[in-house]
Amino acid sequence: MSRYRTYGARDDPPVMDGDEGFRGVNMRLHPSVLPPGWVSEAVNARFNDGVAETRKGLVRLGWLNKTTVTAELHAILEEGGVPGAWLDEGGAAVLEE
Repeated sequence: MSRYRTYGARDDPPVMDGDEGFRGVNMRLHPSVLPPGWVSEAVNARFNDGVAETRKGLVRLGWLNKTTVTAELHAILEEGGVPGAWLDEGGAAVLEE
């Protein structure tokens, strides 16, 4: 599809270049000989329906960090023996994010 309806006598129509979609990663072949739709390297990327997207990350929910405290772990946490962990007011272990 043309960007403009018409081009003048001295205008060059656009030349389409590049891939129409992406299929995945092929690190075995040299980038100059890859078939259309393949990339030589991708970091944190997903290829869905021909579209390259950034892979979504993870979210650590605060309420998932609470654990059940055994008597032995309770004694260790009271002494401060686990860096980044402590007991809250209810006696539950809380792990630092």
